[in-house]
Amino acid sequence: MYTITSSTKGNKSLTYPIGLITADEVMMAGTIYETNGNTSFYLYNGEVYWTISPSIFSKSDAAMFVASGWGHIPATSVENQYGIRPVINLRSNTNFTFNGTGEKGSITNPYIVS
Repeated sequence: MYTITSSTKGNKSLTYPIGLITADEVMMAGTIYETNGNTSFYLYNGEVYWTISPSIFSKSDAAMFVASGWGHIPATSVENQYGIRPVINLRSNTNFTFNGTGEKGSITNPYIVS
């Protein structure tokens, strides 16, 4: 398990707790595996971006899962060029507030880590 250098667990290899989102996390947010049309989940932004989750590996190709611009999560060849969506992990005792009105955790009412 990759952990930050000050951790008491894992391999302590990371200076910063930043990584790429997993396909599982994108699906838990509301996308559907290889089914177009779900564009209402909170991670949807109309763009294609890589996850860190592998799909297949063979002698001739390797594929990773991507969050698509069509609201699903297909596998695609690593030869393609897409964006990334970094994620950070916060400690369970992290304090946060909201700023604004409307849906919490949205563009108009984001979480503010304090």
